[in-house]
Amino acid sequence: LSVLLAVDSRRGSPAVGSGGHLTIQAQLGSQLDDPGNWWVHVAGDVGGTIALGHAGHALRLNQYAAAMIPTAGAEIPFTEMIELGGSKRMRGFPRGRYRDRSAFVSTVEYVYPIWVFLDGVVFAEVGNVFGPAFEGFSFGKMALCWGAGMRTVTIRDFTIDVMAGFGTTRFDDPDPSHLMLHLRMTG
Repeated sequence: LSVLLAVDSRRGSPAVGSGGHLTIQAQLGSQLDDPGNWWVHVAGDVGGTIALGHAGHALRLNQYAAAMIPTAGAEIPFTEMIELGGSKRMRGFPRGRYRDRSAFVSTVEYVYPIWVFLDGVVFAEVGNVFGPAFEGFSFGKMALCWGAGMRTVTIRDFTIDVMAGFGTTRFDDPDPSHLMLHLRMTG
């Protein structure tokens, strides 16, 4: 069972121009072998897009937060926890690099046209996963990732992305010299 509320003041599909958006989604999950073990996954995105002076150039800002809320005594399987990395959030890390019961990510993205059906993308993201109800949330526990690539532009909600991303350790890591490179192509 899933409920989605989405409001977007931009026009078209995919949405273009300046404006804002808000998306809230709640999903009910359970284990097939234990019907008494169920949870609710709640996630929200809020952000804005500023169309810059040149056609197709845009600056996008986005805040994402998500939490898993289990029933009393329920255990959320590791494979069902909130996941960061890969093609959606914290793109400088491999898919599933971060997993836990809550997450927060801030994103800034610059999009510019390269060709008729191809956009360039430059992004930076700060975020991480946390325990139940954002337990342990602090700026020092966030990680940074950034990168660039290309994305197809179509009239549908399907894109092919080719991205190169870099990620760092948490800001409070005493040895911040670690740097990870992640190359990815998704469809």
